[in-house]
Amino acid sequence: MQLTPETNYRKIPLGPFYALDLPTVDFETFSTAGYEWEPHGKQIAKTGEWLGKWVKLGPKGGISDVGAWAYAAHPSTEVITLNYDLLDGVGIRRWNPYLPAPLDLITYLSNGGLMEAHNAQFEFAILTYVCHAKYGWPKFNILQFRDSAAKSASWALPRALESVGKALNLSVLKDTEGGAASKKLWMPRTPTISDRRTRFQRHEEPELFERNDLYCDQDVRAEQAVSHAVPELHPFEQQVYEHDLQVSERGIHIDIESVENAIAVFHEAEAKYGPELIQITGGAVKTANSH
Repeated sequence: MQLTPETNYRKIPLGPFYALDLPTVDFETFSTAGYEWEPHGKQIAKTGEWLGKWVKLGPKGGISDVGAWAYAAHPSTEVITLNYDLLDGVGIRRWNPYLPAPLDLITYLSNGGLMEAHNAQFEFAILTYVCHAKYGWPKFNILQFRDSAAKSASWALPRALESVGKALNLSVLKDTEGGAASKKLWMPRTPTISDRRTRFQRHEEPELFERNDLYCDQDVRAEQAVSHAVPELHPFEQQVYEHDLQVSERGIHIDIESVENAIAVFHEAEAKYGPELIQITGGAVKTANSH
């Protein structure tokens, strides 16, 4: 696959710098990654039946605890909606797994076209571990992706899409209300006595899914607005970014046994010296994790 040269894309002047006007893609997904099913979550008094529940594996659950790559590779992960703009005059399109594969997007990427996203490693991970592995799409090149979040960070701006839009005083911002409403679609649902569902399906809650699709539309617009307002990475920083992408895709070898042993030693030391820490600080510092 030959990557499309940057010269093929419109340049937006930004003082002595420029931003590239690139096609943009954004995924919304469902996964139980970062959660564990507890079958004996709650016992129904009248029947004695156990009503299971989902338990977070970390403080936040989901992608925040497991990371983008492990999240994408989790067996439960699937696409709720894929929204994209190929800058061909059609505008933002939507795709979900109930529809035929988006051949226009697949063809564009298969021909080496560059694509931008905010925190693009997530989009690429979903393309690889869900769209390629589960839906049969071609495997794409990670170096096709540009990242408006990486650009923002390189210019000392916030990485979060909502925050950088506000910092730049942009007229097009992330739909935070839509995100709050859509979260119930992205993660497993703890069932109740009256509603035993562990997740919502598109045919069951069409209005909620439509709200999510609109939210994703706005994400595409907000990402484009940020990208058009922030200059491209310095050539050296672009090389660093591409190296980071390749390392993240490949991964590194980890001696899991040694890591687990180190954690065990830490917990032993914490139990041994924790009380002494409290004593010598007069109770001002209660744990070794305190700042």
